[in-house]
Amino acid sequence: MFAIPWSIGAVVDVDGREKFDTFFREVLAGKDEEHPLPKVVGTKIEVPFPDHGMVYDYCYEVGYKHSLKSHMQ
Repeated sequence: MFAIPWSIGAVVDVDGREKFDTFFREVLAGKDEEHPLPKVVGTKIEVPFPDHGMVYDYCYEVGYKHSLKSHMQ
């Protein structure tokens, strides 16, 4: 799920990125009934993106605590 912003979402311009950011956050939170998460994923993603920045600003870090970190760190 965390590769989607840079695969599917990479083909949009700056305005499209803002729209995609909002859309993708709603989908991951299970708030978009028209676009539900696949049943295998569950009802929501347990490692949400931080509220600040855009989904494009983060990468998934595997380790002791699965988390998202900014590309700037």
